[in-house]
Amino acid sequence: MTITVELIHATADELYSQGIKPTQISVRKALGKGSFSTISEALRSWRAEQETVAELAQVVLPQEIAERAETLVAQLWGMAQSIANEKLAEEREALATARTNMDMEMADMAEVVAMLESEQADMAEQVERLEAKIKELQAQRDGLQSELAQSRTECTNLNDKLTDREKYTEELEKRVIELTGENKGMIAEIARLTSRNQFKNDEIKRLEAELDKTTLLHQAQSEVAKKELEAVRAELSEAVKDNAKLQGKLELSADNQAKVDKTIESQADKIAELTVMIAELKPARAKTTKKPTAKAE
Repeated sequence: MTITVELIHATADELYSQGIKPTQISVRKALGKGSFSTISEALRSWRAEQETVAELAQVVLPQEIAERAETLVAQLWGMAQSIANEKLAEEREALATARTNMDMEMADMAEVVAMLESEQADMAEQVERLEAKIKELQAQRDGLQSELAQSRTECTNLNDKLTDREKYTEELEKRVIELTGENKGMIAEIARLTSRNQFKNDEIKRLEAELDKTTLLHQAQSEVAKKELEAVRAELSEAVKDNAKLQGKLELSADNQAKVDKTIESQADKIAELTVMIAELKPARAKTTKKPTAKAE
């Protein structure tokens, strides 16, 4: 609701009718809001209207003068003087009233000034508290900005580390692929050597069988068998060397080490078996050599 002069006048009339003297504070309290300067100007005009109404009510001519105008002309001057004196008294009374009103208005203004000074003090305290709060918030903002900058730096460092980890992971994946290929090649080589050793084992068994059948044959045939056995032994020695080389390569791959160890153990067992077989063949060759000599005797 807009505070207008008419609204202030109506409020002053209502307060006056209740026996309450309209002042800036009483009017503002009744309105609930409003500028003191607006209320002060409106109250001045309201008081002027009240004085004008009072003067008009007092200036009405007596009815005797109107009725006896012709007969009392001689007395008009005296009565006019009396009226003038009364008017002067009224003006003096009005002046006194105006002075009283002015004093009251000054007192009202002083009260308003005191209220404004109190409000100003409260506002100053609020401003001081707000300034302290602003400084506190600024300090918090500076701290948060510092933490944010530190977090961004840490985030950048973590991103760099993550990039390095990703590169390292890619290199490991490539190395795993390479080792997988090498392991497949080694497994194929082991299978080939295993097949070759099996063939040699079969060959040794065949030679042993032939040796058993040819114990009564000529010594030359025995020498031929001996040479064949030596050739087989040389091939087995080469196979052992190949296995040793293969074992050195397989040490690079932790995943296939167990398989290689088993293969080497198997090869070693087979070599041991061949060694035992060859050792057992020596007495047979000796017997074969001695038997023909006995017949010659």
